[in-house]
Amino acid sequence: MWYNEQAGYMIKVAVIGGGLSGTLTAMRLLEHIGERVSVTLVERKTRQLQRGVAYSARLSQQLLNVPAGNMSLFAEKPNDFLEWLHAGPMPAAVPNDLV
Repeated sequence: MWYNEQAGYMIKVAVIGGGLSGTLTAMRLLEHIGERVSVTLVERKTRQLQRGVAYSARLSQQLLNVPAGNMSLFAEKPNDFLEWLHAGPMPAAVPNDLV
């Protein structure tokens, strides 16, 4: 159901899978459509919510297999992961670091 200014109805979306991809999908819908969308994120395994299978392991550290400089959640922000590292856990991180 698409938003119609005159009728005033909203888009209702259910995103199945609450891991990283599902969470990012919900974020992008809210970012681009905003108040005209109602998003329900569905995940049957609470431990995987916002993490997915890859990041729900109970390890103190997980080494990524991609250099930090090549990691990004958003195409329009190619350095967002590296900037996050600099602001938080690894201020001295460089683009070639595997973290």
